[in-house]
Amino acid sequence: MRLLIIVFIFLVFANFANAQFLHPTVGINGENVGSCLTSTCSGTYLDNGGVGGNYSNNVNSTYRVFCPNTAGNCVSLTFTSFSMEGMVNPAGPPPLDCYYDYLTIGNGPTQNSSPIIQVPPSSADPAATTGRICGTPVVPFTYTSTDPSGCLSLRFTSDGSVNLAGWSANISCAPCVGGPIGVANNDCNFSTALCNNLPVSAISTGPGIQAEGCTAGTCPAGGENFSNWYQVLIGTSGTLMFTVTPSPLAQDYDFFVFGPNPTCAGLGAPIRCNDSGTSGTTGLSSLGVNPVETVSGSVWCTPLNVIAGETYYIVVDSWSPPTGNYSLSFGGTATFNCAILPVEMISFSATYNMALKQSELIWVTAVENNIAYYSVERSTDATNFSEIAKVNPYTASSKGIKNYFNVDPTPVINEINYYRIVTVDKDGHKSLSNLQAVAFQDFDANLSLIPNPAKELVELSFKSNSHQMWDISFYDSKGKINKRSSYLATISGTNKYTIDLSGFNRGMYFVIINDGIHQYKRKLIIE
Repeated sequence: MRLLIIVFIFLVFANFANAQFLHPTVGINGENVGSCLTSTCSGTYLDNGGVGGNYSNNVNSTYRVFCPNTAGNCVSLTFTSFSMEGMVNPAGPPPLDCYYDYLTIGNGPTQNSSPIIQVPPSSADPAATTGRICGTPVVPFTYTSTDPSGCLSLRFTSDGSVNLAGWSANISCAPCVGGPIGVANNDCNFSTALCNNLPVSAISTGPGIQAEGCTAGTCPAGGENFSNWYQVLIGTSGTLMFTVTPSPLAQDYDFFVFGPNPTCAGLGAPIRCNDSGTSGTTGLSSLGVNPVETVSGSVWCTPLNVIAGETYYIVVDSWSPPTGNYSLSFGGTATFNCAILPVEMISFSATYNMALKQSELIWVTAVENNIAYYSVERSTDATNFSEIAKVNPYTASSKGIKNYFNVDPTPVINEINYYRIVTVDKDGHKSLSNLQAVAFQDFDANLSLIPNPAKELVELSFKSNSHQMWDISFYDSKGKINKRSSYLATISGTNKYTIDLSGFNRGMYFVIINDGIHQYKRKLIIE
């Protein structure tokens, strides 16, 4: 009885903890996007009427975007209810399409992402040619992103009459081939440091796995689309100007700038931002009139007056799926500080050695100037780092290829370990390498029993990737099951569950937990 009460409490808690995301009805700053991009792998997506309410009339193609917050995953939406006006265009030729009220699901993170042409099981109002969903299709039905971003974009349109109960969909993520890798410069934590004012050429595949830079009611409307993040340190004071030149020019690129001296965890509002809907070149220029431009504004924003020692993040963002690359070139009188880049690092990689249970780091340099040492740093959140080793250079200053190898013998178990190399020169200047992520799981270590041996109670501690049920079984030394129960993991991360051992005999037992995919086992001695 006590176990049932505990499970019920966890079920209630999980239900309240399940975030609800409503569809917007009004766009931001004259655009169709009505909400900041959301990075999540859980929650419920509802029409604007919420639970028990109907959707609104006169919604004009407003959309919102869901993206995964886990590398290598793509977002899925499983609709558990759907009721919308099912009228079709009486003048249209067969096959008839949803005409008055409908939802469209795009395969990607932007308004112009290609709609998924998937007919939900229904006997009426087929969405066979446009991807529109309306009427009362049979539920459940699921849509899953196959875009490299792993994102889905949802667009809703309604006319001036007849509003029904709308929809409810469960948000989840599933491993997918070609999904976001989580360590590209689509996210602030993995921004590319620019040493000098030379042009940069790039192309972006998506917004990454962290929703950043959006303040809902201002520029950038909706946040990122297809973004690349760059970090600069000002070397000499002056004006900062830059130009983003798409190739081909018909592409619509935007940008936003954070600073001075922001952190990825505290970006604040952008000090320069451009959402202009005009394609072609854009940037900070003497042609600019305003620091912020909305969709109907100029492609140019005013230059920045910057001071030596300040840092800034520059984000280049394509409004539509890019059809080519872009060039980011710099102007103005300010320069970037290369003194903090005393080394030319050709490459840096980190891998996990399963046999030895250690992370192995390799970096290669071409030029080393006045180097004091290399600091190897590790983090589990890609933000807060600690030093785990110091490596001396071959010589303080040299040219030619140098190869370095270092080992982390104690990586943090069941976490993503982020590594970076900090180059420290003899003047105290520092430069950062790009980040490398090592993901592994020590299956034996995922389940711990405290205390062990135990007498009256034992606490199970294990990690769960999401809110889900775990089956917990106790087997004696002869393989006979003595107890089986279920536990609802209430958090994504470490969960703890206490078992009453009063009904057990003394002896050795095997404790096994199983979520239907993973299984972990530990020995338990009961005294």
